[in-house]
Amino acid sequence: MSFYSKAICQQLCTLHIHHPSMPWHVSDSVVIEVWKYYLCNLSFGNATSDACILVESDTLLQLTCTDAAQKHLTFSFGVDSLKQTQPNYSGDLNPLKNMYWTWQSGYIQLKAEGKVCRNNGIWEDFQLHLGGFRHHRTDRFIQQFLTDENIELNWHEKRLSQILQLNPRLHIMSECAESSQLMSQIANCIQIQ
Repeated sequence: MSFYSKAICQQLCTLHIHHPSMPWHVSDSVVIEVWKYYLCNLSFGNATSDACILVESDTLLQLTCTDAAQKHLTFSFGVDSLKQTQPNYSGDLNPLKNMYWTWQSGYIQLKAEGKVCRNNGIWEDFQLHLGGFRHHRTDRFIQQFLTDENIELNWHEKRLSQILQLNPRLHIMSECAESSQLMSQIANCIQIQ
């Protein structure tokens, strides 16, 4: 996906979103079998897009900026509330992508499924379909100052593993306060380099 401007002086920024192959052995005690999430409203300097991208594999995006002094990458981790209330149901927001609950609950921001081994040494299944926008907003705004035109988005595996191991609920399948809290914690695992 590229964003172009009419100005003559342009700077190209490449964003490589790394997506681990499944099953993803995050640590000795966490194995993720499904890992899908939305990134929306990407912006690099003065180049913007209101598109939503469902990340379920390695993704390479190119953003073109006309002001090289503006080196901020911003995006929403999850679908923003405006798109939740006025969805267009096309592209990556198509309900057939299996990331949409209902018009009352909106989109699933992050879908994570797998197995976790807790302190008792027993492996348990987890199913986290985190979302919501009416009572418990779950999209998170991310902003990063850039020093390079080649950007990589990765996940801090140790922190992510700890969050999944310590989360008291293994099954979250609806909008709730726990979904919002967990989405904030997982957003803090995003690494932009």
